[in-house]
Amino acid sequence: FLKIVLNYIERSNNNLKTLGMVNLDKELNDEELKLLNQIKDKGVKIVEFNIIHYIYKGV
Repeated sequence: FLKIVLNYIERSNNNLKTLGMVNLDKELNDEELKLLNQIKDKGVKIVEFNIIHYIYKGV
């Protein structure tokens, strides 16, 4: 999944600003951690999906 997101960011000139993910507290393997750091380095903010849902409900 993270490879797909990183490819999208690179193809779309980084139009993605926020990425909502579930289970951010799970332990990531080395490859996942590397990909996540590359996504963050592109300026994408990584947040827990439930937080995005909460914000956009206007609560």
